[in-house]
Amino acid sequence: MNLKEFLKSAIEKKASDIHFREGSPPSLRIDGKLVFSEEKPMEHKELMQLIADMLQLDEAHKEMFERTKEVDIGYTAEGIGRFRVNFCHQQGHLSVAMRRVLSAEELDFDKLNLPPILKQLALENRGFILVTGITGSGKTTTLATMANFINQNRPCHIVTVEDPIEIVHPQQKSLVTQREIITDTESYGSALRNVVRQDPDVILIGEMRDAESVSSALKISEAGHLVLSTLHTTNASETINRIISFFPLEQANEVRAMLSGTLKAIISQRLVPRASGVGRVPAVEIMINTARVHELIRSGDIDKILHAIEEGTGYGMQTFDQSLIELFKSNIILLETALSYATSPNDLRLNLQKIGLI
Repeated sequence: MNLKEFLKSAIEKKASDIHFREGSPPSLRIDGKLVFSEEKPMEHKELMQLIADMLQLDEAHKEMFERTKEVDIGYTAEGIGRFRVNFCHQQGHLSVAMRRVLSAEELDFDKLNLPPILKQLALENRGFILVTGITGSGKTTTLATMANFINQNRPCHIVTVEDPIEIVHPQQKSLVTQREIITDTESYGSALRNVVRQDPDVILIGEMRDAESVSSALKISEAGHLVLSTLHTTNASETINRIISFFPLEQANEVRAMLSGTLKAIISQRLVPRASGVGRVPAVEIMINTARVHELIRSGDIDKILHAIEEGTGYGMQTFDQSLIELFKSNIILLETALSYATSPNDLRLNLQKIGLI
C-alpha cells in the first residue's frame, strides 16, 4: 500500500481519522462513523515498514516506541497534510491511529463556526482559559485557532508545550516557540517549571493531565500570563470540579480561591452533524468568569453555574442548549439533531416552542 496515496484519498473523503491494524483492512472515520476500506488486510511486515518510514528521522520517539510499545508523534506527509499519530500494540499486534490536523491557514473562527466571543477571549492579556470536551470534539482545533488569532494580531511571545506538536504555527506578529514532550523537553512538569524563564506572554499547554500541570497553569496565570489549555470534561461545572479534585481535600478552598481569581473562561464543545449530512459543526457552551460566576466558584456552589450561564448571554455566555437553538435557527442542524444532543431535550423543545421555531 502506498501511504501517501492512501492519505490523500482519505482526506478527499473528509476522513478525520485513519486506522491501520495488523490483520485488518485500513479504516476511516468520516463524520464520526467508522468505515472499512476495500484495501486488503495489513500484514505485520507492511505495518512495520509504515511505522519505520514515519519514525525514520525521529530517534527519540523511535527509542520510546521500542521501549514502551506505544508513542504519539506529529507527522507531516509532504503535499498532503499533517497528522497526529499514535503507535501501539493490541493483543500483541501493531496498530496505528492517525488524526488529520488542520494547517494554520485553515484556522478561521468564522469558517469553523466558532462563537465570535472567542476572538475577544484570545486577546486577553492574562488569565486561564480552558477548552474542554470529549476525545474528538475539536478541542485542539479551537485552541489552535485562538493561538493563531493571537499570532495574527498581537506582537508577543507564544510558548506551546505539546505531546506531540500537532498544528505548526508559522511566525506572524508573534514569536512562536513550540516545544514537544520527549523531543524538546522531558515532561509537561519540567517544561512548565521552566517556561516563565523563556519570557512568555502566552502559554499554550496541550492538555491538563495531573495536579502538577494544573497547579503550574494556575500559578503561571496568577503571575500575569495568559494560559490556554484543554481538559477532557463535558461542561463548565464538571471542569471546575475536576480541577479541584486534582488536589487534596484540605486544599479545596485554596484552589477555589485561586481558580476564581485567575479563570477567564471555560469553552466546552460537542461536534454535531450538519443538516446537509456532510460534516459536523461545534455546539459550544461558554462560561465567562463574571462577578457572579467568580462568587459561585469561590463559595463552592458549582451546581448553580449552569443557571449563571443561562442568564449571562449579555456577557457572551451560552449553554449547550442555547447554542443548539441558534444552530437550528440558522438551519445549520436539524431539529432531531438539536434534541438528541441537548442537555435537556424537553426544555429545549419548550424553548423552541416559546420562540415559535416549532
